[in-house]
Amino acid sequence: AAAVLTFSSLALVAVPTIHAETIVGGFIDTDTHWQIADSPFVASSSVLVTNDATLTIDPGVLVQFAPLTGLEVADGTLTARGTKGDPITLTSQTVGDSNRWNGIGFGDGTIDAGFDRDFGYTSGSIVEYAIVEQVGSSATGAIRIQESAPFIHYNVVQDNLTTGLSASHATSLRVSSNVFQRNDNENGFRRGGGLFIEDSDVTIIDNVIAENVASVGSGIHSVFHENAASFIGNIIERNTTGSAALLIAAFRDSDIIMERNQIVANTATSPILPSDAGPTALTLTMNEGGNVLSRNNLVSDNDDAVAIGVNAGTG
Repeated sequence: AAAVLTFSSLALVAVPTIHAETIVGGFIDTDTHWQIADSPFVASSSVLVTNDATLTIDPGVLVQFAPLTGLEVADGTLTARGTKGDPITLTSQTVGDSNRWNGIGFGDGTIDAGFDRDFGYTSGSIVEYAIVEQVGSSATGAIRIQESAPFIHYNVVQDNLTTGLSASHATSLRVSSNVFQRNDNENGFRRGGGLFIEDSDVTIIDNVIAENVASVGSGIHSVFHENAASFIGNIIERNTTGSAALLIAAFRDSDIIMERNQIVANTATSPILPSDAGPTALTLTMNEGGNVLSRNNLVSDNDDAVAIGVNAGTG
């Protein structure tokens, strides 16, 4: 059985090293390497990876973004691989909610991650052992994935005013062993505090998703049409929402597996229509041939909510 991850086992702590700052921004159209000797990097304008280039970010690098700037992979590869003891940090340059940055985006020209038969990373885009924080409410996710599949592994995504990770029309996306915590999406994108997944083939495995806030789906909000998705071994706890802490809607022959998840100590205060069950810790909606297989999950100690609400039909 997979080990249960905890905050202590996943906590990443950046230890700053003082160097002269390196100003970056604009197009990266040739292979580029951000090294610790040149850290911190300060993005005075948005950074756009294009022309099939690779941006490599080394362990321990600090990247600070000016307000409303971000890091976008339009056509190429992002290889951002820290270590447990020496994580990469991507954050705002200045404090204050109005000064936040726009996060990391992966477009359909991203070189997807490759894996061996044991799901070990072999190539392509990856964000690993990084701290992603202080993204503003104008973004639709601190990490945004559109029609692409970078590997999101062992990161801490925290203290953002938007969902921690959003994915739309992704194929073979793997999100594993991350902590998504204290992301407040109540006044921004609103759906999904920790994660928002839409029309994607995904594996969400062994993540801790805690203390997030959203109007709908404070832990995870997900909607599928003709997709295959697995939610395995995740801890979804102490999230606050108007409705479900975990919402899964499976339509049009989608096949969803839920196994060994812990959904505990969440708070939900109002129903999600068309459920008549009231607020729930877990809401499953199945229609037009959608299927959800749920086994060996723990749903417990959730405030002001029934454990599971199911909406099913053949529309």
